[in-house]
Amino acid sequence: MKKMFSIIALALGAVGFMASCNDSDDPDFHALTVDVESNSGSSVVVQYYADQEQDSLIVQSTDSWTAKTNCDWIRFKDSTTNPYESTGTVKYSYGYVAYFKRCILISANTTGEKRTITLTVEANGQSVGRIITQYDYMNVTNPVKSSELVDSSYDYDFYKIVSNGTSTTELGFTLNASATLESNASWITVPTDTFAAGDNTATITLEGNTTGADRTGEVVLKSSTGATTSIYIIQTV
Repeated sequence: MKKMFSIIALALGAVGFMASCNDSDDPDFHALTVDVESNSGSSVVVQYYADQEQDSLIVQSTDSWTAKTNCDWIRFKDSTTNPYESTGTVKYSYGYVAYFKRCILISANTTGEKRTITLTVEANGQSVGRIITQYDYMNVTNPVKSSELVDSSYDYDFYKIVSNGTSTTELGFTLNASATLESNASWITVPTDTFAAGDNTATITLEGNTTGADRTGEVVLKSSTGATTSIYIIQTV
């Protein structure tokens, strides 16, 4: 899933450096950089969506380091053993380059609200932080999110206006886990397929509108992680 975490460097910065000569056992030069696989240094903003449940932590440090968060919906997993029991804290020993595959474990966002936490990595008195925001919706690509429209006429995150007489229309979404579609309107029929992680397109079928007024129906994208996103179909007369 093109995903949905926004990761922004804190005031401490994404990179820390410090010279030291106090202990002959320590390296003379101390360095600490932190990133996540979804970012990989390409942008200060990374989007993680509601159905994302894991990511990989990349740490470059000349010293032993500790990663921690200030919440209970993100925790860390050792790359070779079971997840740590203590929420949000993990320690690793000295090693300049460390890549921990899928060690960030995230609870799917089913709260209905965006949520934000701080991830901090500390080493030898240095601290590097990230602000992580998880959004409350999945990555729907068709229709685009209403906040991206120049003029949004409806108070929905995702909606599509179709004219009467249009018998089918397409929806698009990029998933982090498998998902299904569910229609809450009798005049909208959705495919019964289970969509796999990755890019997907679904064709939905619409009955003609004989009500004499515009009408709105809801299609729900339901992830196997528990996350859901509503897409509203507005059919004109």
